[in-house]
Amino acid sequence: MYRWQLDSKRANEQSIQPVIGNVFLEATELPKFSSGGLKFNGTQWLANDLGTPGLPPMPETITLEAHVSVGACPDWTGIVGALQDNGSYERGCMLGVHKDKFFFSLASSESQKLTYLMAPTTLEKRKSTQLVGTYDGSTMRLYVNGVEVAQSSEQQGGLRVDERSWLTIGAYKDNDELYPFQGEIKSVTIYEGVWQPVPKKHPKDLP
Repeated sequence: MYRWQLDSKRANEQSIQPVIGNVFLEATELPKFSSGGLKFNGTQWLANDLGTPGLPPMPETITLEAHVSVGACPDWTGIVGALQDNGSYERGCMLGVHKDKFFFSLASSESQKLTYLMAPTTLEKRKSTQLVGTYDGSTMRLYVNGVEVAQSSEQQGGLRVDERSWLTIGAYKDNDELYPFQGEIKSVTIYEGVWQPVPKKHPKDLP
């Protein structure tokens, strides 16, 4: 549905061209890149429109995927998503970091609240990591490097979004809050439906 490869080949000044889909991303600062992707320094972040909130079409069942390297673990930060968490008004979905753990959050049409699905173990800083969150209309799943680490059946029905939100990469952003990411993000993909990642094999497990 949407895919962005965050490298210099896709950047034009402060605009990032998509690999799949027609949603260009705007950067708050001139992007800087490394072999690990786009560098996020705590003030840099990306959105489909930095000025005016307005989501592109989002599917009712969804997979969020990102290849990241976390540099710092603040209380809250976002990797990719479109979220509103304003008191009792909760909408959208996001992959992110809470303190020192990855999370996948989502609100559905049958719920008035977000579920924050947390990884059970502490993340490893400055390590290249594949992070995936999936929702099939009844079950949320969080994967780290292809391994399912958390699951919830709390949500039911299609993804519930607020169309007056921002689709962001590298920030937890809603009407009241902005928590930028620190680290590197190499690529981000949003799939319609559920895509199951393949577990990464350790070199000693390969034939």
